[in-house]
Amino acid sequence: MATPGQPSMIDPSIPPSDCSCKLTRVPPEVALNIVKNVTSKTDLLNVMVTCKHPKDPAETMLWNVCNTRGYEKLLSLTPIEQKHHKTKVHTLLLDFKDNGLQPKDLELQLPCLRDLSIVHWSHNPVNVQVNVSKLITPNLNHLTIANGSTDNFLPALRQAKHLEVLYLALPVRVNGVDPSQLLSLVRTMPHLTTLDGDLTARMQASAAVLLLGNLPQLKKLSLHVTTALSPGEVYTSAVIAVIRAVGAKIDLSHMWLSFSSVPITIDIKHFEPLKNLVHLELFALAHQFDVHFRVTDDPQPFSSLCPLRVLFLDAMSMTSSDDFECIASNHPDLRELVYKRQLDFSQLSSQFPSLLWMDVSSTDIVLTESNW
Repeated sequence: MATPGQPSMIDPSIPPSDCSCKLTRVPPEVALNIVKNVTSKTDLLNVMVTCKHPKDPAETMLWNVCNTRGYEKLLSLTPIEQKHHKTKVHTLLLDFKDNGLQPKDLELQLPCLRDLSIVHWSHNPVNVQVNVSKLITPNLNHLTIANGSTDNFLPALRQAKHLEVLYLALPVRVNGVDPSQLLSLVRTMPHLTTLDGDLTARMQASAAVLLLGNLPQLKKLSLHVTTALSPGEVYTSAVIAVIRAVGAKIDLSHMWLSFSSVPITIDIKHFEPLKNLVHLELFALAHQFDVHFRVTDDPQPFSSLCPLRVLFLDAMSMTSSDDFECIASNHPDLRELVYKRQLDFSQLSSQFPSLLWMDVSSTDIVLTESNW
């Protein structure tokens, strides 16, 4: 019993005298935070029918991530209903197939869109262009496109000042794109952490150096350097400049670096900058250079400190099979190994106990059961 002068405690098990629901007294922002913990769509639908007050927060969470069926649902609504719901969509996952929603149906813009993923699996996706520009918003943080062809969306992408991820999974064809547009674009995107896919699949060395210099927060990179040179440029020095530029991206966790086949000789010391990348979980290096090193040199082009999970080496005359004991010692958690040169398989089972996937092009020995 409350003492005089003190407020009485409310027993939550006793309904209010006016028969109102306590949930209606919860502020909307608190109700939204509560509903955010509901991850099942079925449960969100159940929340919507329990009480009028949590209906809007639950509905907001339902529309937060919208897939192809959800977008089709939006298109079928009245203009008033579309206006009410389209601002709630923050993530759009589109999956085009031969049946159902088609690229030509992308008519409704989503003003609050932050994450956009487009996958085109129809029979002839290259001939059916997706107008990505229509869906780009100033709030966009992530853009992923897999397969098919798109319009030249780079000019529209300029408005996404806080873009963090730009990933175009091969084969994606961006129609009418000028490579210089990419360099110009990244200068306005200091928050970009992931750059991968078709736009960086073929790049001149000098352009790559400029590109990397404008990405201070880069964490994932896929880069293929072509044989194209600027006037007076030598390919060996261009390669060294690219390696230095990549090595300066000390926050990289994923690096896929490849060079066009050019018969040049390069000293192992020029790969030293790559050892600055101590956070790498994926290291992929592909080239056909003749690498010169001395007996006292460390032939591994990556740091012994990085927590490697994936190792891809398509580099003749670099790491030999004799060095795998050292690699296994420094990187015991290695899960995937792609090794494009001769290798003694008899070492692998004991040296890499965590290995789950492997791809090789040739071996020192004929593979038999006795090798294991």
